[in-house]
Amino acid sequence: MHSPKFKRHDDLSESLGKDYFLAAQVDFSTLASDLAALPGPCIVDLRLLGEDIDNSRTLLQLGFAKICVLAIFSAELPEAAPAEPAAPGPENSPETAVFRDAAWIERHAHNLRLGCFALNPNIPGESWLAVHRNMVEKSLASPRVLKFFQDDGFVSFRVHEDKAVIDFFSAVNRRQGTGSALMARLFAFARTQRVRSIEVVTECENIPACLFYQKNNFRLAQTAVIFHYHKN
Repeated sequence: MHSPKFKRHDDLSESLGKDYFLAAQVDFSTLASDLAALPGPCIVDLRLLGEDIDNSRTLLQLGFAKICVLAIFSAELPEAAPAEPAAPGPENSPETAVFRDAAWIERHAHNLRLGCFALNPNIPGESWLAVHRNMVEKSLASPRVLKFFQDDGFVSFRVHEDKAVIDFFSAVNRRQGTGSALMARLFAFARTQRVRSIEVVTECENIPACLFYQKNNFRLAQTAVIFHYHKN
């Protein structure tokens, strides 16, 4: 049985073909022995705040690889008069549980090629594509995740009280206005729900995404670093 300090992610483990553990409780004084006790083959995912330099060095010394830096962006919506209900119609009403065919899923799985799994050189292409397919399918299928679709793009998101959190944002055909149209619909809907802020996380390595969010009034709120430990 694996250490309770690591939580096995069943969906990711199935997609990757090996156990994938998320570090739940990190004690750096015992981390080396905790890793030694894990059964292999496996991958351990551990995340630190961007400014945690000392512990980042410790992870590198233990054999972790730095995969990417996450940028957490936030857009503040000004407080306004009581929200007016959106006019009925597909433009203003997000969808809930939806189905898309395999070809559509595949296009968007490929479009996430700058995600942390694709950036890990030790994860083969078919494995990270399997992860992305599974993640997109689950986001689309969940009735708790709202979605807007525009041409060959989509945004999925959750609303928690006065904050909306983007789950996926993908525009296959770029520089055609699809992303901007999706963002406008998301902001318009958020205002009807009295949402005060919208949050999104992307990889700093994904420069086009970072620039797009900044162009749409998102500001960098925090950074985090993803480390992977491979035990074979």
